[in-house]
Amino acid sequence: MRRAMALAALITLSACMKPGDETPWERWDEHAPVPAETCPLHDTAGVETGVNPRVRFEFPGEGSPDLDPDSLSDRSVTLTSSGEFPVPGEVLLDRSSGVVVFRPRRELKPFVRYEIVVTSEVRDLLGNHVERGLTAEFVTGDLSDDDPCAGWTGTRQ
Repeated sequence: MRRAMALAALITLSACMKPGDETPWERWDEHAPVPAETCPLHDTAGVETGVNPRVRFEFPGEGSPDLDPDSLSDRSVTLTSSGEFPVPGEVLLDRSSGVVVFRPRRELKPFVRYEIVVTSEVRDLLGNHVERGLTAEFVTGDLSDDDPCAGWTGTRQ
């Protein structure tokens, strides 16, 4: 539905353009979303076990569209322990910041290496898929209900 609404808006905008003007989708169509930053940062140790890992995306095109929430799932954004065992959880999009959040169903285990992976299944509302995925690892510390990434929206915003 969102993709259809975005496309309808672009078609409406194009009706107001003069011949030879660059259409909005020509600017956007070539620019895939880029997973740019994670919380916790790659190779961080001692992360609280109550963490909900987050990924911030960049959109290189001017005025690029948002991520397509339908592309966000436990297949397109995964969390594994020791790189092998999938962690059950849900993938959410914080619409106010554009940050993707992986919320594990259970608190993570202490002193375990975890890996968050973003695949090319993630796409924006115009269907542009992530070209290069992202992998970030972190190691948990002591048991803690705290989420060190709560409220995080990325350092470059």
